[in-house]
Amino acid sequence: MKMKEKKLKLIITFESMSDAINLEKILKKKNIEGRLIPVPREISSGCGTVWCSDIELKEQIMEIISHEKADINKIYEIYK
Repeated sequence: MKMKEKKLKLIITFESMSDAINLEKILKKKNIEGRLIPVPREISSGCGTVWCSDIELKEQIMEIISHEKADINKIYEIYK
């Protein structure tokens, strides 16, 4: 059985589920790849859900968050 190779991912945490859903809607409208997933055990988050996407999209996502004034908690880069 071959193990899946881990890749560096961008993880964004939120204080509330509504903040998570709001960012998901914004990023989906902008055709940004990624999805909401349960919080990886390496980190902690208030709402139990994080946004996960490819690290290559970090700059673009940060620009959108800033422009849209989306509420986020923290940003992590972890292997997933």
